[in-house]
Amino acid sequence: MKIIPHVFLTGVFSLSAAVATPYQDALSAYNQGKTDQALKLALNLKSAEGYTLAARSLLTEVTFKKLDPEQSGPHLEQAEAYIAKALDMNPNSALAYYQLSGIKGTQLLQGGLLDQLGGAREVKRLLLKALELDPNLAQAHSMLGVWHATGSMAGLIASTALGASEQEALSASQKAVDLAPTSISMRLNHASVLLMLAQKNKRLTKKYQVQAKAELQQVAKLRPESVYEEASQKTAQTLLQSLK
Repeated sequence: MKIIPHVFLTGVFSLSAAVATPYQDALSAYNQGKTDQALKLALNLKSAEGYTLAARSLLTEVTFKKLDPEQSGPHLEQAEAYIAKALDMNPNSALAYYQLSGIKGTQLLQGGLLDQLGGAREVKRLLLKALELDPNLAQAHSMLGVWHATGSMAGLIASTALGASEQEALSASQKAVDLAPTSISMRLNHASVLLMLAQKNKRLTKKYQVQAKAELQQVAKLRPESVYEEASQKTAQTLLQSLK
């Protein structure tokens, strides 16, 4: 049973932070799609922020380049090791917990976790931990919305066991948009949540499709801040065309 869909990964590419200049150099390389360079610069920082960005760079190698499970396994294991270092240095890093949820979500997508239900619960736990540490972390709200939307579509028994709900999906993904209204990733994820729920709730299909279309139209007006957001914008255009 696949609990987390591909859309879970889009938010991984939209983090931002403002710390020391060396970090900004690493982040700039990452946003340009230079993940190898970003990884090296991030590791040179020897800080919690650096290790988190290093993990993020490896995760992006897996998701953006769509590596198969055999290729991605070592990347994900190393990314998880970097997050462990980050949390050793800063146990209260919301970004590290958020990034770890992305790693676990990717393993779940690729069938790398034997306990699918337990794996989905772990993703949720990590997202909630990130939000406990930083209630305004838009990315975590966005991914939590996707988590609830996907879980609510897994069937009555599974969705009940997971504690996933349609209302929580809408609330969390809308909160992300409210916190980051100019983020392509936040709006694309919200539209994706609406489209998933449109499939689930036939009574509200039309309403959700109209709302999703409005979000996708907003995405077209925004300026991408990275090569990953450029890709997300193209995905949004494709989705918008499918709704016409």
